[in-house]
Amino acid sequence: MGRPPFATRLLAGPVVFDGAMATMLRAEGWPAERPVELANVEAPDLVRRIHRGYRQAGAEVLTANTFGAHGLRPDVLALAPRVEELCQAALALAREAAGDERYVAASIGPPGEPILPLGDRSYRAAVLAYRRHLAACRAGGADLFVLESFTDLLDVQAALTAAREAGVGPVAVSIALPPDRLAAGLVSPEAAVEVGQALGATLVGMNCVPPEAATRLLEAVLGRARVPLFAQPAAGPTGPEEFAGWAGRLAALGVRGLGGCCGTTPAYVAAVARRLAAPGAP
Repeated sequence: MGRPPFATRLLAGPVVFDGAMATMLRAEGWPAERPVELANVEAPDLVRRIHRGYRQAGAEVLTANTFGAHGLRPDVLALAPRVEELCQAALALAREAAGDERYVAASIGPPGEPILPLGDRSYRAAVLAYRRHLAACRAGGADLFVLESFTDLLDVQAALTAAREAGVGPVAVSIALPPDRLAAGLVSPEAAVEVGQALGATLVGMNCVPPEAATRLLEAVLGRARVPLFAQPAAGPTGPEEFAGWAGRLAALGVRGLGGCCGTTPAYVAAVARRLAAPGAP
């Protein structure tokens, strides 16, 4: 029968996202010095196998391997001229695994260096780079767009401005909250939620923190959120079943998008899917 629009599906209850791609690729032998986005064209069978593993685990959303395809980070500058090629290949692999019943998300990562005046790139240059990346993912058939691992709210603003200019959506914003930046007051979950929803994000949340910390931080913003919340914690020291227990708690809080970040595998996603399908689950 196919799938309803993602925004419609979101209204029906928690949605299970997939887990990590980069750490899975590294574990499978992809060289540490090579950008993982190149695997879309140099090792498509490997990327395909990872997507299929997440689908079989119960993920409703498969995330294409497009995180750094914009070429904004210092370690992936050479990818910028190939953004359309790499995104098209990534989206095709994810769609092949997703079929007609699952959703495909495009991943858009941060630049790794600050915008002027702290860095060398202008705000407008960042917007244009994000816009090209987003447009390439839209042309590849993405159902939604996930801005993930951002730590600077000015970057979030630039990426959401690009999404508005490119006319793409729905867009999820996922903030990484390193303890040092939290302690220094440089970023906060409250500010991330306020900025994300003010600029048109469909979902706002966080990734790259352990599940216990993600739960604590999301609890702090429940009263501020006017859009659904999103969580993709890192595996941290937790195993799949403990991780799924935290996912159940997040779902009970009202978090609608649930998946995993660094270190998570199909085993983690399968445990989350079982937990949310259990009798009495949200």
